Amino acid sequence: MANGQNPIVIDNVTLVPIRTVSLIPNLKVHWDNKSKTVMVTDSDTKNKLKLTVGSNSAYVNDKKISVGVNPTVKEGAVYVPFRFIGEELNAKVCGILNLQVLRDSAIFPFHFDVKANRLFFQRN
Repeated sequence: MANGQNPIVIDNVTLVPIRTVSLIPNLKVHWDNKSKTVMVTDSDTKNKLKLTVGSNSAYVNDKKISVGVNPTVKEGAVYVPFRFIGEELNAKVCGILNLQVLRDSAIFPFHFDVKANRLFFQRN
């Protein structure tokens, strides 16, 4: 994980530090500290996802949708629902993550290569 920060689980939803999302090659992340808003853009599809800390609403390409678990701040880091980002951007995301904690977890249903410790999402 980014900077040694581990994922957190709230109501069976895995949240990761936004820094982790920013390390995924095709996703660009912009943080607005004043509004506490994260904008994630898929550089391949140009789809945009806007999330605000503490809000149960998000916007995908200006369409308002509901977030199951709100983005949150823990120990100074912003955490976002990882699966939600991938699904709403309809993205396949590749990144190297430390999956030791989540390796056998049913709440993390993405394909990963145990030997390479890599997580894979694939564009539909």
